Amino acid sequence: LCNLFANELTPRKILQGLELLSNQTIDPNNTLIIFDEIQACKNAITSLKYFDEDEASYYIVAAGSLLGVAIHQGVSFPVGKVSFLNLYPFSFLEFLSATGHQKWVEVIQEQQHEIMSTLAPQLEAMLKDYMIIGGMPAVVMQFAATGQYAVCRSMQLEILQAYENDFSKHASIQELPRIRQVWQSIVSQLAKENSKFIYSALRKGARAKEFEMAIGWLQDAGLIQKAVRVKKPGYPLDAYAAWEDFKIYLNDVG
Repeated sequence: LCNLFANELTPRKILQGLELLSNQTIDPNNTLIIFDEIQACKNAITSLKYFDEDEASYYIVAAGSLLGVAIHQGVSFPVGKVSFLNLYPFSFLEFLSATGHQKWVEVIQEQQHEIMSTLAPQLEAMLKDYMIIGGMPAVVMQFAATGQYAVCRSMQLEILQAYENDFSKHASIQELPRIRQVWQSIVSQLAKENSKFIYSALRKGARAKEFEMAIGWLQDAGLIQKAVRVKKPGYPLDAYAAWEDFKIYLNDVG
């Protein structure tokens, strides 16, 4: 499909190609066009600008698991032409809903404290399940269907392995070892009583400037959350940020 975007980025030609390849008629009033894994085709990202300018009647969704990385690799991004929607792993309330406990969601959202206090043990058990299973949709679906921790853990390990495989596909050879060092140290650093992320835990004598790009890459990829310490809870928070003191969390609690 990338060949459709190889030369001229005229929306009419791209649409014509999509119709021929899919054997479907694309009607702007009734067809939703989805460019999935759009980061794999840089020109497809650029084409969104021309769709907005020349064929704004068509509805297009672009999805990409490493889109943040792709945008930082010199891609001509259509600034001001795209609306963003960031997707995250399920929250605890979404987890409850997905596992058939929608009534619990309503009780929590309505802050029915008496009911919550009475049934606290059940709620705590559900929270522990969430801490183990996390919020990756495929894993949550598996847990809702089977209730088996071992099967879910196997799926989580597959996802983690897929992440590491993506490192080598999308990161530079020079940066790849440092990305892996940061990634593999996150859980062990959180397990300790460190007040912040410790560079020397990555390698003896390691310094911030050696690993800043690796941490930035993982952030752009949407795989980690970087939480910076603030000196006091003032407004705006950025004015009181101690940028050198931070912790790194994985994007999913599971």
